[in-house]
Amino acid sequence: MNITVTQTNPPALTLPHVVTNPVIKPVMQGDFLEEMQLTSTIHEFLFKVTKDSQVFWVGVAVPFGTIDFSRIQVFFHPTVVQLRPPPQPPLIHATEADYPTFTGG
Repeated sequence: MNITVTQTNPPALTLPHVVTNPVIKPVMQGDFLEEMQLTSTIHEFLFKVTKDSQVFWVGVAVPFGTIDFSRIQVFFHPTVVQLRPPPQPPLIHATEADYPTFTGG
């Protein structure tokens, strides 16, 4: 088994930088979900993992100041192909060719 890992993001993203994203506020039972903006300083990495000639992509966001990597959270994105009721064709949000450059849908 031959595995290579290459970090492909530009230095501007791997260095600490501020991002703001919408998140859902923590709620108590019976409350409504509410969106809020969360600002944080992170490092962003995009790893190209090649295993036996197959390419896999792993995106990583590391909060600034993180020194303990003994506990991590792993999130998987939903499928990029959304099935729709016939006779509609599947809706494709991204294709394999989109991943290296994050282009496409």
